[in-house]
Amino acid sequence: MIPELPSVNQLSLVISQAAAPAFLLGAVVGLISVLISRLERILDRSRMLSSLQGEGPVVHELKADLPRLERRAHLINSAMRLAISSGVSTILLMMLAFMFAFVGSAHERGVA
Repeated sequence: MIPELPSVNQLSLVISQAAAPAFLLGAVVGLISVLISRLERILDRSRMLSSLQGEGPVVHELKADLPRLERRAHLINSAMRLAISSGVSTILLMMLAFMFAFVGSAHERGVA
């Protein structure tokens, strides 16, 4: 059975300690936004280089850049995956802190 509701002081403490992870989530969202815009630029450049017609040293030199762009896209995709997993784990820790506070347990131990 769930004990009585947590006190106002306990909830206030949990909310004040959740402020730092909330700012961290904002920074993660900003990072993901930058990564998405970089990935869009890489894809646009790859499409432009793939659509080049003709033969010549300049065209071959430009098309030689495609493997490097593919590697960059792969690295940015991996970075986005890791940033999203970081945000999800931060949210789960915040939820865990509120659940521990709700049942009246010391949330510092549960989250740590």
